[in-house]
Order: sequence, then structure tokens, then C-alpha cells
Amino acid sequence: MAQHPALTEGRVAVITGAASGIGLAAAKRFAATGLRICLADLGGGRLEQAAAEVALVPRGARRMCWPCRPTSVNWRRSSA
Repeated sequence: MAQHPALTEGRVAVITGAASGIGLAAAKRFAATGLRICLADLGGGRLEQAAAEVALVPRGARRMCWPCRPTSVNWRRSSA
């Protein structure tokens, strides 16, 4: 199966709800393709743990975390 052009290595994927479930699974899958990952979620230990899990994926070391409330436009930036 051909890979979608948006999944080109080095591009950035911003994933909301990334601390668990489908969001975390998507972050790991995209990281494995070589995308840089921005994990956005409510924050706390679950988001930091998710970032650590993404870092363990081969080619998944480039990531950052944004603790945020996705329904708000006032996001706080924090790096992992």
C-alpha cells in the first residue's frame, strides 16, 4: 500500500487526546513513520508517560507535549 504524502518523515503531527486510548495509539503509529509528534492533552502524569512511551518507539524520539484543554484557545506550552 502506498504511503500518504502527509506522512513524510520530518513532518509534524499534532494529536489531541494523546495521553491515552486512540490518541496515544495514533501518536505511536505516526512516530514510527518518522513524523515529529506534538502530544496535546489535559496534562499531568499521563501526558508525560505518553511522551515517554512515544520516545520508545523506533524513530519516535522527536516529540513535545502541550498540556491544554483542547476546547480552549489558551494553550500552555511545555516541552518533554
